[in-house]
Amino acid sequence: MTNIAVSALVANSITQGAFNLNLKDFFLSEPGAQFVNPTGGMQITLKELISGLTGGSAGTSGVMKGMAGGRPQAWGTTLGGQIQENLMTNAVPLMVGVVGIPVAARVISRLIRKPVILPANRMLKNTLGLEVKI
Repeated sequence: MTNIAVSALVANSITQGAFNLNLKDFFLSEPGAQFVNPTGGMQITLKELISGLTGGSAGTSGVMKGMAGGRPQAWGTTLGGQIQENLMTNAVPLMVGVVGIPVAARVISRLIRKPVILPANRMLKNTLGLEVKI
């Protein structure tokens, strides 16, 4: 169970760093790139990522009409450019998440193994007869 939680937290850290969205919103949100994250980077959903990789619009750029004296005004950047910008903006939190979460999980797991985890595993095995481990 610990490995699943650590994997989910690391995946969340990666999607937050590269796409400015948490894991749930990355997979389930419809619009994303037109909204700006508090860090200043544009959000990119899985749907937009697939669209951008297959030649469609990723929603990271466009043209606003009626701006700049009535002339259309381009905004944004390419999908790759936006991901690169997001990675540069979120580099420190991304590294802390990718490196720090597994290290912290390992240390915490070692600290609570004897007083908490081993008795819980024995109780599960004795009462339910399951080989499930925490």
